[in-house]
Amino acid sequence: MILNYTLIIVIAIGLSLLNSPIHASQNNQCDNPVTSFEVNTCLNVEAQKASLQLEQYYQASLERFKEDEVIVKSLTESRTAWEQYLNSQCNAVWDLWRQGSIRNSEYTRCTITLTKQRTHFLWHTYLIFSDSTPPLLPEPEK
Repeated sequence: MILNYTLIIVIAIGLSLLNSPIHASQNNQCDNPVTSFEVNTCLNVEAQKASLQLEQYYQASLERFKEDEVIVKSLTESRTAWEQYLNSQCNAVWDLWRQGSIRNSEYTRCTITLTKQRTHFLWHTYLIFSDSTPPLLPEPEK
């Protein structure tokens, strides 16, 4: 539970940095990060972008099915369960690398991977149509 709040705080701080001059300089540094600090900073920016995209696809899914209480309830419950899974899985990755300085970057890579998978799942399940109707949002990166 604590890690979940920590993730929310990290995302909130990160969102505030996305439009800052610091972020602009990080974009250049993220082309070829050298230090652990640069790697972690760039991964955090990527994680924040992935979280924003996930939220966008989640909200679009809710909007599409807003008249269907069963689907809205299921989406809401599955979000909670997925967040618990993300925390549990990425905590296990943290534990695996707990002795090394790589633990932060591996944890963040875990959150990025699972967040992108979840976003793609929402897109594929809730935002595309079985006919030739274009999807509500573009296909996200896997």
